[in-house]
Amino acid sequence: MARAHSLEGLMAWSRRAEWRERFHQTLDRHIGFACEKFAVAPDDLLELLGPMGGTIFGCAFEDFLTLEEEGRNVVDDYLKRRGWKEAPSNRAYIEGLRHSVMSLYEASDIVPGVSVMVRDLVRSGDPVRVSEKTATRSLRQWDRIAVRLIVTGAETVFSGGLLPFDTEPAAKVLASLRRVARRARSEARRMLRERGGAVDEPILRDETSESALLRQSAFVITNVWLDSTLQRILSPRLPELTNSEGDPLLFLTAYYPLNPSTTPAQLRERLASLPALRPEGENFWNWLAESNARPPRPRTSTSFVSTMEDGSLVLGTIELAGKKLTLGVNSDRRLERARALIEPVLAGLVGEPKILTETPSRLMASERKPPPEPTLPPDEERRILHATLERHYRETLDSPIPALGNRSPRDAARTPKGRAKVADWLKMLENHTAHQDPESPMGSYDLSWMWEELGLSDLRR
Repeated sequence: MARAHSLEGLMAWSRRAEWRERFHQTLDRHIGFACEKFAVAPDDLLELLGPMGGTIFGCAFEDFLTLEEEGRNVVDDYLKRRGWKEAPSNRAYIEGLRHSVMSLYEASDIVPGVSVMVRDLVRSGDPVRVSEKTATRSLRQWDRIAVRLIVTGAETVFSGGLLPFDTEPAAKVLASLRRVARRARSEARRMLRERGGAVDEPILRDETSESALLRQSAFVITNVWLDSTLQRILSPRLPELTNSEGDPLLFLTAYYPLNPSTTPAQLRERLASLPALRPEGENFWNWLAESNARPPRPRTSTSFVSTMEDGSLVLGTIELAGKKLTLGVNSDRRLERARALIEPVLAGLVGEPKILTETPSRLMASERKPPPEPTLPPDEERRILHATLERHYRETLDSPIPALGNRSPRDAARTPKGRAKVADWLKMLENHTAHQDPESPMGSYDLSWMWEELGLSDLRR
């Protein structure tokens, strides 16, 4: 929080017999489902979540402060009977909490230790400048957070219950809130008709507005966050990884030994007879899909797609080095197809292949090893990596992206709906970069040119 606001008096008041049961009911709405699903006792939840355990309980308490039962509210009761004890600034903060709603926000223009701009992803509207010291030191560009905004005097500040969201859980929150909104409007219309009254659209819109629905839906947000977090803590697993054809991702390398009498010229001549192979230099070939082949529509898994500059789908690679010919593919099925393609034309030139299999998990484990000491000066290493990244991203702008429905960013950016999707994709890339070490070559790479290249600078807010 930007200011040290104390809720001690209000918390003590909420423990009175007349409010205690209501708070426990509210707490159960926020943590009960996750505790039951993962067989975790509420007391154990605090230990599992570490510092965030207190935050979850804080989110439930803040929600409790906004609720009314038979026209009564704990904040109204407390301020009426004990409000004279509160300093004016603290009283204003408590009153702000009383009428607040929890929503999902996107962070940008972060000034560490000072402030951050946040855009409401549920109610849209212009971004709001929030005065914030602590959270801005860990927030990164385009991070998504669930929190309440409290207006105190001339400032807007965060409440204490702030939950960070990864991309997938954030999307689940938005989808869940949209479902809640549809059901609420449908139910409101049904009830009005059953009572024999005409459906008053202005009243209906007011009673089922996004703010009104958010006031009743804070527990939806915390439930999604808890489900995702406990899943990661208690059941960590790799996402399902596939290639562009939907096959499980598996990195396979077939090493063909050259027969003693085989010459490189003979190999090049044989491989040149295969239209599916495109040479990239004397000793390297890309195995390409047929020109009319397109990657399938996106699946629930994470797909890895490799393409050429002209959009041709790369199925595998072949390389001639020394006394062996190397074939590389990323699935069992592709290995079978590749062997059926090249082995008939290589008959008599190579021996039986030795096949090496590498799983994504083993590759990821190997990548966790400390990197070797750099052999280049830092500035030169940074320059080379930035140039490589720029080449990669320029190719990517014209390559099919699963998150964009297998359209290229440049193509998708030609339509209003596509522009919004590409903007979200660019924010995801920038957010990933922002979470790298800012002193590293990856963390210091500036992706802003991509917004200008695609004509989307007006959406970078």
